Amino acid sequence: MALTTLNENKTYLGISLSTTDYDDKIEMFRKSVEQSIINYCEVDFEKHVVTKELHDGIQADVIVPKFMPILSVEAIYFSVDSDGENGVLVESDYYTADETGIMLRGTYSPRPYRRVVRLDYTYGYEEVPDDVKLAVYQSVKAEYNRDSNNTEHLSSRSKESESENYLAAWDKETGLPKQIKYKLQSYRVYEFPNIGMAQRNI
Repeated sequence: MALTTLNENKTYLGISLSTTDYDDKIEMFRKSVEQSIINYCEVDFEKHVVTKELHDGIQADVIVPKFMPILSVEAIYFSVDSDGENGVLVESDYYTADETGIMLRGTYSPRPYRRVVRLDYTYGYEEVPDDVKLAVYQSVKAEYNRDSNNTEHLSSRSKESESENYLAAWDKETGLPKQIKYKLQSYRVYEFPNIGMAQRNI
């Protein structure tokens, strides 16, 4: 799924939608930038349905699914078979969920045996967040200006008593402007180990 559209980027650049001279170039920048953002965050900003995600039972009252943010929890089963079947459905009155985890109320996940908790849930994004779209627009604009000024192959340029350092503004790891990389930090996927009150999928 595209994070933005060609016309959205043209509008941000101040280019009339009726002007098509630069469409191919802008579209190339858009696709490249969006893929770089997806690769860096390890998030595609789409909505996904997960079924039969299996977890260890560790008598915890918090279950942390593999994927976030959580949009909805369809079902939780305790004491399932190794293939995720034949579990006991946990009534919705016994848990609540937010974007980052599922909080059990009045119950705990089963004792430690492998593959005893099954989750069916939906995660991701109903629509692309506005700040991610802005990151695309700003990155496309930076690429467009760099190309227009013919500075994509220059590390720096001096004029009279002033100098400009072009490489300093771009992140070598992602190929994105550094300020954009910082804006995307909150969307990055980070792994963390099991701890006493939370559990990851096995």
